Amino acid sequence: MVISDNPAFLFVHIPKTAGTSLSRALLRVAGGRHPQCLATTKHETLAAFAARVGRDAVSSRVSFAVVRNPLMRFASHFRYLKTQDVAETRHLQSLDDYARAVESGDPAICKPARIAPQHSFIALDGEIGVDHVFRFETLDRDMGVLAQRLGLGAIMLPHLNMSRHSAETPSAYVRAMVSRYYADDFRIFGYSLPDCA
Repeated sequence: MVISDNPAFLFVHIPKTAGTSLSRALLRVAGGRHPQCLATTKHETLAAFAARVGRDAVSSRVSFAVVRNPLMRFASHFRYLKTQDVAETRHLQSLDDYARAVESGDPAICKPARIAPQHSFIALDGEIGVDHVFRFETLDRDMGVLAQRLGLGAIMLPHLNMSRHSAETPSAYVRAMVSRYYADDFRIFGYSLPDCA
């Protein structure tokens, strides 16, 4: 999460949606970490933030987040985990393995910042609680809209924390599992469901 008083904005960082790159760019605009930001999680939900510091901290700022096609986000997160060489994920050899682990509720894999639906990061009282939801797929264009809204010059995004692309095409099983698991994200953010055949 990145918070600024001048200009007044609040960025909710959803994992694997270019949030690290955007956070870096926005921290330069904000002049560093705001005292209301916790160092304990960069993926604090909007609801947790509002409960911790009060709703005025949200309503008094332009709030926004970036979302991504749920299937591409799921695959990106798996590739990222494979680059981290973490003991709890070493057994996951394929995207199918990852999907099975998530679907079965494997506690080593099913950590909220890893698998939570995107809408859960920006929900407030059961509704989308941010002013703007931008798309990863059109982020360069959307940053122009955001910069104009905040009265800033161009926001240049460094490419950080990128997972390498893989030749692995999500199987029918993965596409079906992601379609079920993230059905609300597909619906809320207007992404087309993948072909599961």
